[in-house]
Amino acid sequence: WLGGRAYLVCAPKTLELAVKEAESETGGGSRPGVRVPTHVLAVRSDRCGADRLSLLLRRSEPPVVARIAGDDVLIDVRTLLEGEADIVAEALARIDALLAKGAP
Repeated sequence: WLGGRAYLVCAPKTLELAVKEAESETGGGSRPGVRVPTHVLAVRSDRCGADRLSLLLRRSEPPVVARIAGDDVLIDVRTLLEGEADIVAEALARIDALLAKGAP
């Protein structure tokens, strides 16, 4: 799934990837604020902070939206549609290559 796929595509040099158990909130509607168990791909880098990493993901084409928790950028697997894990893994590979070249 996403964590393994990211490692296969990316073989990260500057990114640390970990699959973690987490909770996410449902949207509004009839169940606002309800917490749902999920798994997330936690991404961090010693080359840039979580804010910058999140920005790079949002500026990917197509954009990847994630949330920040501490030093980690969290990509919630529950929110991915079929085929989107590959898109996320490829975005991470591009960001890893960019950071490996020393880009800010």
